[in-house]
Amino acid sequence: MRLICPNCDAQYEVDDSAIPKGGRDVQCSSCGKTWFQKSAAQRDKGDTAEVIAPAPAPQESEVEPQPAEPEPQPDPTPDPEPEPRKPDAAVLDVLRQEAALETEARQSEAAGGLETQPDLGLDQSANSTDTHAAISERTARLRGIEPEIDKNTPRSDLLPDIEEINSTLRAESDIETEVDVTEKKRSRRGFRLGFGLVITLAMLLLLAYIYAPQIIEKMPASEPYMNSYVEKVNGLRDWLDQLMKTATAKMSGTASDS
Repeated sequence: MRLICPNCDAQYEVDDSAIPKGGRDVQCSSCGKTWFQKSAAQRDKGDTAEVIAPAPAPQESEVEPQPAEPEPQPDPTPDPEPEPRKPDAAVLDVLRQEAALETEARQSEAAGGLETQPDLGLDQSANSTDTHAAISERTARLRGIEPEIDKNTPRSDLLPDIEEINSTLRAESDIETEVDVTEKKRSRRGFRLGFGLVITLAMLLLLAYIYAPQIIEKMPASEPYMNSYVEKVNGLRDWLDQLMKTATAKMSGTASDS
């Protein structure tokens, strides 16, 4: 039996016994096509071979879309560096003048001629001179150079100001005086307060001694306390009376002896 592939027309010679009466599925070895091949008896009846539909192709798995990569962000702009602090214009002027003087001195030494001085600026005011001197001193300190002391400076200018010292001492003495006055006022106030309390207490005790009968009449429960208080006061009066008599007798005897 001859088998013909319906796809690529490849032909195969097989034995009739290879195909059963009911037919069977065969596959082309060239293109892999599969179809149902009828037997020789079925072919004689005029049946045509049925072509088996190819097996459905496997569905491709859906590929999940990957998220797009984020675009690179530009680097943040760095903060601008702070501008360096500009030096003072007066300091720059002094430095320029010093540089000009050094340049002229070198030129004069190289020329070997007479040295000429530039304009000394005698028409400038004393205030400008003091300002330049202060700036020069400040510049020297910034460079780590101690300013030299002028030998022509009077000795009195090198010593501390006596008037300033005296004013400081006066201020301190004034503070001490104010503190002393405040303390004295406090002590006097305390003495007056204590003396007033003693006088008030003595007056209350004297009034209680004088008006003892009236107090007992108004408050009978206070009778034993008031009686005891009156007895003690009477005893104190007797002791003072005896003391005064003794002192008077001694004074009288001394006067008679003399």
